[in-house]
Amino acid sequence: MGTRADVAYFHAVHDFVQRRHGCCGHLEQRFSPRIIMVATAVIIAGGFIAAAQTTSLLWTYITYGIIVGFGVGVGTDCVMSVAVKWYPDKQGIASGGMLMGFGMGAMLLSPLVTVLLGQFSWQTTFLILGVVFGVVMLAVAFIVKLPPVEFVASMHVAKAADESGNQKRDYSALEMVKRLRSGWRFSG
Repeated sequence: MGTRADVAYFHAVHDFVQRRHGCCGHLEQRFSPRIIMVATAVIIAGGFIAAAQTTSLLWTYITYGIIVGFGVGVGTDCVMSVAVKWYPDKQGIASGGMLMGFGMGAMLLSPLVTVLLGQFSWQTTFLILGVVFGVVMLAVAFIVKLPPVEFVASMHVAKAADESGNQKRDYSALEMVKRLRSGWRFSG
């Protein structure tokens, strides 16, 4: 396939594209999460399978780096968006848990890929990953769904009732800096 630098570069392209897709919010307004996740499964599986067929480094950058990276980014965004809608009162915990699961998945997948690469060629490994990710993402597509409208409305009512008893204060930028400095004195 190339040198270690070539391999590192296509992982860099993959990560860059994965984090800069920026279209999932627009897609979610037009389509259901289920449709987006089915499309994501097709994109990711297709990218891996296309990458398995190539002998060109440039085509590997395009198929794995751009196509798979785009699919992973859209899929992650979609699932994250759905999760925070189910937990509007605990969005930080919901998104943090999702990101932790995403990172743990990469951590657990890495040794498996190493074993596959020890047993098979990189093309066969990409083919296996394409099929597995396609099947898993299709299964996820049938699980992911937005919360019912009544649930969302009841959560907003509960949040409004809770906030009505709490006193909140807006701080100016200078007041925030002063509060940060006093916190830094005690932390170090």
